[in-house]
This record gives sequence, C-alpha cells and structure tokens, in this order.
Amino acid sequence: MITNRLQEVYNISLNEDEITYIALHIGSQVDSIKSLTTKLNCILICPEFYALSTKLLSTLKSRYSEEIVITDILTDCKLLKYKPCDLIISTISLPVEPAQNSIKIDYILTREMSLELDTCIHQTLKKKNAARLKYNISKLLSEEHFLIINDGLDQEEIIRLMGDKLYSSGFVAESFTNDCLSREVISPTSYNTVAIPHPIILNAKQSIISIAIAKKQIIWHNHKKIRFVLMLAIEKKDLPMFKPIFEFISYYINGELNIQNILNANNFEEFKTAFLSCLD
Repeated sequence: MITNRLQEVYNISLNEDEITYIALHIGSQVDSIKSLTTKLNCILICPEFYALSTKLLSTLKSRYSEEIVITDILTDCKLLKYKPCDLIISTISLPVEPAQNSIKIDYILTREMSLELDTCIHQTLKKKNAARLKYNISKLLSEEHFLIINDGLDQEEIIRLMGDKLYSSGFVAESFTNDCLSREVISPTSYNTVAIPHPIILNAKQSIISIAIAKKQIIWHNHKKIRFVLMLAIEKKDLPMFKPIFEFISYYINGELNIQNILNANNFEEFKTAFLSCLD
C-alpha cells in the first residue's frame, strides 16, 4: 500500500527488488520504535577518546542488549536538555542533577561498577514498565463502568449486570455476556476474593475494564467468596497490552492490604487511586 502511494505521488515505477528494500527498511524502523517502548532509551556521555568510547559502547550494547537502546552519544552534557531519555550513562560527573535518571561509570566496567549499573538499569526499567502499565490501565477504566454493589447478587447476576451495560454502551457484541457465563462453567476466573470474567474468544469492539466492588460477598461457581470483579472486554489487537495487566492483577491485587484499600473505595476516583497505587 505504501509503495502504491509512492508510485502515485511521484509518478514512478518500482520493481520487486525496490519494493522489498522499502519493506525491509520500514520493518526495521517499526522494530526500532517497538524497542523504545519496551527497553530503556539511553544516552551515553563520554569525551572523545575514540578507542575507549568505542569499547565501552560495544560492551554496553553486548551486555544490555535486552534492556537498553543507546539512542545518542554526547561529548558535551550541555546538549542533554535537548535530548529526552529514560537513563543517562556518563563517564564524567554531570554539573547539575538532570531531570532524568543518571549513573556515572568508568570506561572500564569493574565487577562492582557492573553490579551498580545492573541495579540502576533494572530499577529504571521497572519504573518505566510500571508507568506504561499505569497509563494503559488508566485508558481502560471508565467511571461509567464502575459499580459499587450494595445488594447481595449472585455470580450470574453480577456478570449479566456488567456485561449488559458494556453491550448497551457499544463496547461488546450482544453475545458477550453469555460468552462470559459459558467461560465460567468451563473454567472459573476467580482468585481468592477477585474474579476476572471474560470470554474465551476475544471479540470486543473496543477494549475496556469494567469494575464492580461488592459490599456483600458474591459466591462464585467454585465457591470462592468474591468482593472485587474486573470484567475484561478485549479487542483482539490489544491482547499484547493485556498480558502484563493479567500479571499485575494476579500478582499485586491479591495482596491483603492492596485488596482492602480497593474495597474501601467509595467512588471511582478513590478506587482508581487505590488500584493504581499497587504499582508504586
């Protein structure tokens, strides 16, 4: 499609080799953009000692290829203000504390310095992942689909209440609620006091997380006593975004303190604060 547009705009003809080259170039750029979202965007600051700088750059790229992408190499820290990044790795002391995370290293990475750099990279990456997860979850939450249930409902009633509301708002197809109920028969989605109903087939029209806090326990199909329900409507293209959300829910939310803070929420804003604070 891109090559067709190029031929139309510039009135040129592209042969198969040229089209393949363009496709490879675009694919490479897409991979680079993806790397910047999953890895740390780093700037390396070092004076112009070519041999040492080259060796250090090669060491960093080799040792931390899965964690960082070095997007720029600067010899003057004054240029930093024009270069946003996640982490600054510098061989010189910075004159002022930068807004970004930073660490000073030597040209030769000793064992002690390597451990310090390891810790810095992993902590910074953890913060970046948490911030991205908070952002993605925030986009999926809606006050319109936040419920505090004071009545004693059963499993089917709460699923129908939440699912039908999503259907009425246009997020899912009419079959969504029954698909969620069928999934519960096959394999209940309850964990401790939390339930995460969702259909097996990912066919939502738009991704969203519907929330219900139950003031009275809901007895689930597998006899779990549920107080917190997260109904997931997932559009197929958003599945990669939901994988870390599943991990977050199963790992963090089930902590006794975290779940109690969530259950104590009296409105959407209190809930959202308590929910996202589990990532702090």
